[in-house]
Amino acid sequence: MKSLIALVDKLIGTAPDDRKAELEQLRAQLEAELESLGGKKPESNDVQSAIAELMRVARSLGEENKRLLAELARIKEREENTAKALEERAKQERQKQIDAAVEKLVAEGRLPAQNKELIEKWRALFEKDFDAASEASKNLTPLKASSDAPSKPEGDRSQSRKSLRDQVAELFSQQTN
Repeated sequence: MKSLIALVDKLIGTAPDDRKAELEQLRAQLEAELESLGGKKPESNDVQSAIAELMRVARSLGEENKRLLAELARIKEREENTAKALEERAKQERQKQIDAAVEKLVAEGRLPAQNKELIEKWRALFEKDFDAASEASKNLTPLKASSDAPSKPEGDRSQSRKSLRDQVAELFSQQTN
């Protein structure tokens, strides 16, 4: 009987808080029965019923443990999914921030819109260290606006070369005369 009480004590130590009261009650019943026997050998029915009750409690605790472990696994999975979603959202926000910074540099004329390679280099700088790239971009001077000079197509430079030749020839002829 004392070994049954020791077994109940072990169960009490590992039981969830809401089940401990039930086990402590069972322990008190076992102690009361032990005292009532007063040194007499317990009847086998009493021992059998006590063992059966302990087995029922042990099974119940095992089922409760499995249920709690399953719930813990669901909570952990939900937290991991939430963390992944937050990380993805942060990554998207950072990309929007980088895109906005590069677009602002192009709109301000600090980066030429047609130079895709340079734009990608700045995008990579912003991705690597946003704060440092922001500071560095403040030092970029705006490119000269095309409104200062007459607009000429890029491919047609023969006109400017011809007039330049004419000007050099005219200056040369003036000096020799």
